[in-house]
Amino acid sequence: MHFIGHHEYFTIQDDFMGCEMAAEEKALEPWRVRLKAEIDARGISYTKLSKDIGGHDAYVSRTLQGKTEPSMNTVLMIMEAAGIDPAAIFMPKTPSEKAQKVLDAAAELDDEEAQLVVRLLDSTNPK
Repeated sequence: MHFIGHHEYFTIQDDFMGCEMAAEEKALEPWRVRLKAEIDARGISYTKLSKDIGGHDAYVSRTLQGKTEPSMNTVLMIMEAAGIDPAAIFMPKTPSEKAQKVLDAAAELDDEEAQLVVRLLDSTNPK
């Protein structure tokens, strides 16, 4: 099935994926988890959002469950219809494990060491 103006295609397999569960379910991508949380926090109906973007009634629900692979444009349309800032979804609020290690190490630096690190970073990022 193809919706005019959208780049999502659904196959028979997609339509029946909910009927047969795989032995192991794949973890949802973080953006789906954050988008669902933002939509739920606003109390917006998935069906209403689906209709607002021109999809079938269950489209947003299936997208949030990982049953469809929407285009970036469609994800942005969902966010716009729900009044959600894309930065809230695609930019994690907590640092990665590596970044946290760097932050923890930086917290242990004395002033002279911190200034040295800042100079080093400035030299690698010309403005």
